[in-house]
Amino acid sequence: MNHWKPNGNCFVGDCMPFFRDGVFHLYYLLDIGHHNHPVVGTLGGHQYAHASSSDLIHWKQEPLALPLDFEQGECSNCTGSMLEYQGRVYAFYALRSRHFRGERIRLAVSDDGGISFRKLPPPEIPMPPDCRGYFRDPMAFIGEDGRIHLLISSGAEAVSGGISIRKGAVAHYITSDLQCFQRADDWADCWYTPECCDYFRWNGLYYYTFNNIWETHVRCSEKPFGPWRIPLQDVPASQYCCVMKSAPWKDGRRIGVGWVPSWEAGGMSFGGPVFGGRTVFREMVQEADGSLGTRFVEEMIPGRGEKTFPDAVLASEKGIDVCCPGIFARDFRLDGEVAFQPGTREFGLMIADRDQNQRRYVSFYPDLGIVELDRHARICRVPMNERKVSFRLVRTEDVIDLEIDGHRTVVTGRTDFPESLTVLYVREGAAHFRRLRLFVR
Repeated sequence: MNHWKPNGNCFVGDCMPFFRDGVFHLYYLLDIGHHNHPVVGTLGGHQYAHASSSDLIHWKQEPLALPLDFEQGECSNCTGSMLEYQGRVYAFYALRSRHFRGERIRLAVSDDGGISFRKLPPPEIPMPPDCRGYFRDPMAFIGEDGRIHLLISSGAEAVSGGISIRKGAVAHYITSDLQCFQRADDWADCWYTPECCDYFRWNGLYYYTFNNIWETHVRCSEKPFGPWRIPLQDVPASQYCCVMKSAPWKDGRRIGVGWVPSWEAGGMSFGGPVFGGRTVFREMVQEADGSLGTRFVEEMIPGRGEKTFPDAVLASEKGIDVCCPGIFARDFRLDGEVAFQPGTREFGLMIADRDQNQRRYVSFYPDLGIVELDRHARICRVPMNERKVSFRLVRTEDVIDLEIDGHRTVVTGRTDFPESLTVLYVREGAAHFRRLRLFVR
């Protein structure tokens, strides 16, 4: 399921993982045409699809969990959340419809453990008076007071000097009966809409995350309702692992799931790549300061047909020194470690087609503490003071996925050439590439 998409012109949108009775459930927005549905167009047409697994290796594609009734004017189910409450599973989501503008919060209930859902009457949720635009992506959880709390992405508008200024907030609501919701204090007030919130408690800390500009941001606190602080690593999954939400897994682990965008033409782009793509699974790593790191999920890493390569020592006072281990298959995994000398400006890997007309770069900048993937997605504040770094690089389908030192990751979805010419390089410095191991499917 990692780096997976449905067949044809279908894609994975926002993911909503859920864990119950030893089974990991992945609900996701089934996207057709990159947010340009053949029936309802750019309103989305998203339905909740569902896959489940008890080991993260073998997956079962379940029936649609929350289908749309297009004839009744339903146009799209927006991102939401699942909650087990009093022995039943509830789906909280936002609906787009031809009968009203914007989005309205809706509920559905499952009596069979989250396989099929029955839609409930609309709940009474008072929309903020200054709300303009977004009112969606409900995240539901049970508070320590025993009541259900709901976090909703809300767009607002402020007027100053006759000029309308957009801003956003995480609106907070509380209910005791799943019907009437009382508004509490907002959790955030910022210049952009914090979309697709997630909330959880893990190892003594409380977290809420939100998505903005193709990446997921983190806030944490020692108390369930804040005050919230920004940990050192604000972004656990880096750019283009979009809308990463997480769920518990066995033995105290936590698994996050997002999606990496496709880059082909067509569909809605939202100021960047088009909406929808392939799944991206991550195992969460909790750092000492409360930051959330990410690494590959061990059960889901491809690892057949191991081949080792001799070490490569590259050095260049000016310009670039290179070494080419060879041409790999399209789908492969390459593990390795790099030790570098002080003052090395840059080192990394280039992945290209056989004729090198299409190139993708994995670039390490030691002095800046930055790792870049394909010149546009990056990890910042990478500690390289010990002058060595380990990596695991996976290429599957049109995705390049990178893990650094077992706790930072970055992904991109811009590769479409059939083979992989792999080149190691160093620019103005010296680097020792060692323990290189290749795995192919």
